[in-house]
Amino acid sequence: MQLEIGGRRKKADGAEHYMTGSLIGEILEAAITNKTSLAELLRMVKVAAHRLNLPSIEDWVSKELDGYDDGSDVPDYRRISGQVVAKHAMHGWHSIGGDPTIIKMLQERNLGGSIARLEAMLLEAKSSGNSGTFTMFLPADSVTTILGDKSFAYVAMGTRFPVASISAILDRVRGKILDWAIEMEKQGVVGQGMSFSAKEKEDAARATTNITFSGPVGTIAGNLGTGNSSGAITITGSNIAEALELVLSLQKNAQDLIKCGAHNSLSDALDNLARELALKSPDKGKLRSFADHVKTALAGASGNLLALGAMQAITQIGTLI
Repeated sequence: MQLEIGGRRKKADGAEHYMTGSLIGEILEAAITNKTSLAELLRMVKVAAHRLNLPSIEDWVSKELDGYDDGSDVPDYRRISGQVVAKHAMHGWHSIGGDPTIIKMLQERNLGGSIARLEAMLLEAKSSGNSGTFTMFLPADSVTTILGDKSFAYVAMGTRFPVASISAILDRVRGKILDWAIEMEKQGVVGQGMSFSAKEKEDAARATTNITFSGPVGTIAGNLGTGNSSGAITITGSNIAEALELVLSLQKNAQDLIKCGAHNSLSDALDNLARELALKSPDKGKLRSFADHVKTALAGASGNLLALGAMQAITQIGTLI
């Protein structure tokens, strides 16, 4: 005896088996059993999202499959924190210190590569038998900029992260897929083969609003294997809060930055940017103009960790506004 429950068949002994020919059922089984690669599972979800007319999910899946190349919309679960390290020519790798605010900017990075790339990184890390960490390298000129006179003895610099960070991202993505598929099943959206009824499409659109996929944009210092440029994005409350937090941090260090070579107008430029960000409805044009003024004032600052962190901060502010 068998009873049908959503996309599953339940035998009399209580064992559940997903219905053959149900796309949502196949997604559920693949998400639960972990026998299917996450990249393949995402492609199944993309087909279902397309058939159900769910463009927001289709867009999220495309970004997970292709990678977050421009750094403008990397979700919070892809933001990871590690340890800033430098490689000495004779003594090898060791951690470096400095201003806590600036160090934090260098510690927090985006793992924005495609899911296939992340899966490959995890497989490579496991097969190589390393110590459970991987390193995202900073540009070569960062060694001189950050370490100054000591840089001659160092050959590389980067941020070291636990391999578990990759596993956590993959688990979060698989979990979000599972949550969505379960919600579809609850609403009776299971499909027949690759097809869904008009009612299923309506129910799917309504139910999908209960699932959060991308999450808030995280504060970033860079994307794995990509630049830091950003496309246009909508200003949200969380973006404004993060941008204002970065501006306030720069304000605290303004005088030290001027001593490092920043223009004397830096303080006024930061004040203008902070005041606009504090308004109930900031003007995007003014924000970009004030941010450009800050960037111009910072152009002459160089030679230490504080200056490098400040330039990264204003670049990040540009992606938020």
